[in-house]
Amino acid sequence: MDEHSSTLDFQKVIELVLDKAMQATDASAGAIAVANEERTGLLLLAHRGYPGQADAKRPWRWRIGTGIVGRVVKTGELSLVNDVSQDPDYDDFVPETQSQLTVPIIRENEVDGAIVLESPRLAGFSRGQTGFVQHLAEHAAVVMGNARLSQRLMESEERYRIYVENVPCVIWEADTESRFTYCSPQIEKLIGYTAEELVGHTPYEFLIHADDADKFKKRVRQMSREGRDEYTLRHRALHRDGSILHIEVGIKPVWDDAGRVVKYRGAARDVSQLVELQAQLIQLAKLSGIGQMICGVAHELNNTLTTVMGYSQLLQVTDVDEDVKEDLQRIYDDALRAQRIVQNLLTYARQKKPEHGPVDINEVIEHTLALRRYQLKVDDVEVVTELAENLPWTMADSYRLQQVFLNITNNAHQAILQMGKGALTVRSELLGDDTIRVTFADTGPGIPPEVLDKIFDPFFTTKDVGAGTGLGLSVSHDIIQEHGGRIWAESEPGQGATFIVELPVKSWLRDISVPSLDEEYEGLPSKRQRILVVDDEQNIVDLIVEVLKDSGYLADGVTSAELALRLLHQHRYDLIISDVKMPGMDGPTCEKEVRAMDPELAERIIFVTGDLLSPTTQAFLEERGGPCLEKPFELEELASLLRRALSDDEER
Repeated sequence: MDEHSSTLDFQKVIELVLDKAMQATDASAGAIAVANEERTGLLLLAHRGYPGQADAKRPWRWRIGTGIVGRVVKTGELSLVNDVSQDPDYDDFVPETQSQLTVPIIRENEVDGAIVLESPRLAGFSRGQTGFVQHLAEHAAVVMGNARLSQRLMESEERYRIYVENVPCVIWEADTESRFTYCSPQIEKLIGYTAEELVGHTPYEFLIHADDADKFKKRVRQMSREGRDEYTLRHRALHRDGSILHIEVGIKPVWDDAGRVVKYRGAARDVSQLVELQAQLIQLAKLSGIGQMICGVAHELNNTLTTVMGYSQLLQVTDVDEDVKEDLQRIYDDALRAQRIVQNLLTYARQKKPEHGPVDINEVIEHTLALRRYQLKVDDVEVVTELAENLPWTMADSYRLQQVFLNITNNAHQAILQMGKGALTVRSELLGDDTIRVTFADTGPGIPPEVLDKIFDPFFTTKDVGAGTGLGLSVSHDIIQEHGGRIWAESEPGQGATFIVELPVKSWLRDISVPSLDEEYEGLPSKRQRILVVDDEQNIVDLIVEVLKDSGYLADGVTSAELALRLLHQHRYDLIISDVKMPGMDGPTCEKEVRAMDPELAERIIFVTGDLLSPTTQAFLEERGGPCLEKPFELEELASLLRRALSDDEER
């Protein structure tokens, strides 16, 4: 029975009670009133013989506690007034009334309302009639009680229905054969099928992806055997439109008294975005792991490159044939190229706070492309650079700009791969006097218009799950904004895509020129000062000691800090060149020991490291603030640091 029919049935019963009461008492008017929820007034449920403005279920002039009817509802005591003219509480609503009978309707010791009867005669109600009306009032109390219970039940069901139909998940029930007996309307939003289409069918027909069905069945059977009260599973689902989504479903078996499962209940929700985010986090963790691996590999390569570059430079200043010098130069050039690749990898992997300084944009572009040059080449991607000469520098964080350029280059590379092969053109130019523009134009398939406006949104990606984080362009957008610049993309489907980056130029930077990176090594200043070299790599120790001795210095070399401390007790040294990370006692600990022995000498330690990515190494060098040489280094860099350190010593 629905709410409407229940209300009609209740109303009919109330009106029937009133009609019976009036017929039995020959009353000229009558009403059944019920207390409102606040129990301040009375509402008419039914009435006969009253003026036309009296309307059922509307507030009436009777108030609980005032007038005859209000008094009866308040006290719960029957009122029989044989002559209403003698009762000051009578409300002469019906002028012809001579006598009035008011019988309370009492349910569970609470007065719900009253039956009111009017008679045009004095003493119009006999004792028998009064008793009959009391009997009818008892019947009305039962009817009204049931009606209230029914109303509360309907309200509860309505609340439950609203909840079930509006929660952001699907509520369902199924029989022991896994056939749906109920699905909330949200199912249509989830997979495109209506609840009516699913009822009577199993989830394996509509909801669970065919590739996941067997695994899902096995898990359900396993959970049932274990007697779990509830469990949660995930599976893929095929939407009506053909797309695949990930569903998380909670299942709760319903048991009978004998311990048998009689049905299942549960809820299902779309967790596709969560699954995608988890995949992206895994990808980020992989990238983090790759970064750590890069650090370890780079550290080892830096040590090797230090000796290769150093000896090739050292041999070039000796008396060898020109052909040999040319070969040495080739060795040096290739080692230098390898060193720059390693440095670029370390720069990209290094987590550092934004540090703005004068930056040559063309150099950042070249370093970025050097990182990807080999992979672009093997994938048949032609790289064309059109870099403006004499481009002014700008204030920027070169690491973060390289991150932006690398993200754009990677996207272009992946786009071109969809076409088999193609070209990436990178151009830099000066717009007016105050803006540098860098463009990356690829010959890929282009970006659809509906995607173009979203590509800089966080976690937005058109790649397969796990193939990209959806963060690259979003991070790039934030970085360029932090630099006071702009980044956007232009594309026509099938015509490739162009990413444009614009950066401001500070006026005082326009006259800065790029320093030369190819200064020739001319040897060290010759002076008989004693220098101690400490590094756990014997080749590096031998190289530096040989360079120092060839330049006239007295030099000793050891491969551990412990051995260095022994020599310090035996000889006086003017300067120490030490590695930071070494087995056993490391560089920072060695410095503390030296400071305890000779505070002035501790100020003349040049630290050498191939592990600037290490947070502990970074923290130590930043706190110390002294000179540092990063492996692999050129001999001219070593010479420059020595000249500065030893000249400072002479000034002191």
